Amino acid sequence: MATGNNLEVQADLVRRTLLCTMDANCERPETQQFPKNPYKEALEQRDDLVGHCLNIIRTFQKAGAPKQAHTLGSFETFSSRIRDALIWLGSADPVASQNALRTNDRTFEAQAMLIAWLWTNFEGTPFRVREVSDILRDSSNGDAEDVMADAGVIRNGTFDNARMGRLLRKIEGKIISGLRLAREGTAQNATCWRISNTQPSRR
Repeated sequence: MATGNNLEVQADLVRRTLLCTMDANCERPETQQFPKNPYKEALEQRDDLVGHCLNIIRTFQKAGAPKQAHTLGSFETFSSRIRDALIWLGSADPVASQNALRTNDRTFEAQAMLIAWLWTNFEGTPFRVREVSDILRDSSNGDAEDVMADAGVIRNGTFDNARMGRLLRKIEGKIISGLRLAREGTAQNATCWRISNTQPSRR
């Protein structure tokens, strides 16, 4: 469990995180005063609270544990016993909170912009990091530099071939915005890459 203000969860941690937001509805929530201590009350009522939680799961199981949502990969037990039970009870899907995390995932956004740029410039044609560097050198389009800077492959104002190579290896095989990066042999002792479209209808 982690707490904080305006936390940012990125990359693979997104699918491993559930977001819970508290809105104090005031400018300085740290100054609020409460007549009761919720932490102390939870400890005092722990037996009842745990009993209620177990009763929800037991009742759900007696009802045949009807499936409520697609199973979350790597968290099958949580999905079938906890998530489905909460949805069946009428609560919101806790996994839906990951949508907000994905929207604010700057790492994914940068990778999506990069792979879209590669698709626009190569469209399935094999390329090497060197060709990417050549396009940047010969291009006056500032958007290309912004894409590379956001992806973290610009160092001291210069395109870094080694960093670009490491990033391509990191996202190799992933489907991002319907596009997939894969190796395509070698040429002149350099790895060749190809972007493929996993959505045939995409233009």
